[in-house]
Amino acid sequence: MLNSYLFFGMAYLISVAVVKYALHPVQEHYLPWLGLASLLYLPHAIRILAAWFLGWRSVPVLFAASLIGLVQFYGMTAWPAVLIAAASSSLCAIVSMRLVTAAVPPQKDGIGSRKTWRLFILAGFIAALLNSVGQSLALLASGDQLSLNAPRDLLRILAYATGDFLGLIAVLFVLMLAFRWQRGLRAGKE
Repeated sequence: MLNSYLFFGMAYLISVAVVKYALHPVQEHYLPWLGLASLLYLPHAIRILAAWFLGWRSVPVLFAASLIGLVQFYGMTAWPAVLIAAASSSLCAIVSMRLVTAAVPPQKDGIGSRKTWRLFILAGFIAALLNSVGQSLALLASGDQLSLNAPRDLLRILAYATGDFLGLIAVLFVLMLAFRWQRGLRAGKE
């Protein structure tokens, strides 16, 4: 269990670092009005995968990794906002995964089945919507003058949801390629 916590915690922090130092600077150059919202937020995929593999046990590791990521990489120090953002991001994945798997039970084929990948995508989409609401509440708690009437603020909220979802799709695509490559290697040995 400790290995799983370490794996998902480190994967989360590495993905935050990739977003912060590689993806976000490019986005900020072209879309500065988005602020901290990233249009390709890779840690969302780690949340969904952790929720799938660890269930409710994923919440503490995701909460801790989210806190560290927000403080270390983004320099957030407004503690009510940091706590709300970390809680939102760590809870949205498990809540959405539970909702989706209750409605559509997963197959026993494991992670390689098409139905499982679709569950990841559906749970990730729901979690992205839930998390965008949580991040908006965090912005309000930090003193940001968020207004649901301002088109710019609505676009920022939409950017959180879009970035989470596109980050999930990107990571799942890379995993799909890696699994296919691994199967090809295995088939070549036989």
